[in-house]
Amino acid sequence: MFEELGAHPAFSRWLPVLFDNRQIDMSGSDVNVIRQSVDIAQEFMRKLHIERLAGLVDDGFNFGVGRQFEILTDVAGGGGFRLFNDEQLARRWLHGEAL
Repeated sequence: MFEELGAHPAFSRWLPVLFDNRQIDMSGSDVNVIRQSVDIAQEFMRKLHIERLAGLVDDGFNFGVGRQFEILTDVAGGGGFRLFNDEQLARRWLHGEAL
């Protein structure tokens, strides 16, 4: 997925990237899966010089998994990821608005 996004002709590092994960079942996620996902996302952000990447999830279990991803991203030194359960807030953050 990341390779395809980076190879798209319209892609640029200033393009806001929002991953809409509201329809994904994250019930099988454990800390190892989350850590691997963090590593993949951080490599993508470093390789393509992405400054901001937003994740959009629904409330409940997926929000909890997403928060773990956000925290592990911060611990790994990647401050460019933020989790949202409101699409408009995510878009505003991606465009540099203070929230």
